[in-house]
Amino acid sequence: MVFDNKNGFFVTLIVSVIVLSSCSGQNHLYFSEEVDLSAEEPTFALLIVEADVLKPVFPDHQFGSLRPAERRLLHENLPQLINRTARVDVNGFVKEQVLRENEFDLRAFQVRNNTIEMISPVSGSVLTDGTSNARFVLILDQFFFTPYDIEVGGGTYAGHENRTELRMRLEMNYLIWDNVSKEAAGWGQLNISRRFDAFNQNSSYVTILQEALDLIMMSTPFS
Repeated sequence: MVFDNKNGFFVTLIVSVIVLSSCSGQNHLYFSEEVDLSAEEPTFALLIVEADVLKPVFPDHQFGSLRPAERRLLHENLPQLINRTARVDVNGFVKEQVLRENEFDLRAFQVRNNTIEMISPVSGSVLTDGTSNARFVLILDQFFFTPYDIEVGGGTYAGHENRTELRMRLEMNYLIWDNVSKEAAGWGQLNISRRFDAFNQNSSYVTILQEALDLIMMSTPFS
């Protein structure tokens, strides 16, 4: 079982904006029109913002919280899910040393008429751990899986009583870092809720992760 209990500166880029909706609300996803995609092959690597490394630097930041089994599931599935969605090679996860060896800041990125604040490399950074030299790094910040119950049904009259349904909410901010321009290429905020099968948890997690990555990659030229 996966669960049994239960400041910064503004970046201005000319962007194309894709606004996609889910049953839980709107997701706001952006990718810069100024990225030179001919500069290098669009390989990807992944990086999860880790509280144990960056919490001393950003004590007031709300870091994501993953259960051990959820962390394992991300590492086992995210590269394949991205590859399934986009025509890009995925080099897996860059090592944690990238968080220790680069300078980060809290940066505000425009999301329609509002902003999202997330931990980002400072301009001019190249995120590589010596073995992974991907063109783009997908950085996941404030990543949460939240199980909850909801009443569903057609009414209270006989034969149509409400029933309780278990659901999972995925919330996350993400940043696509371009190691060629050494700047943010895209960013966004996701909030997705789906029915959760307590007897087939891995499949439920993978389904909601696939949807999230589909939405992210649809906002890029790589889908």
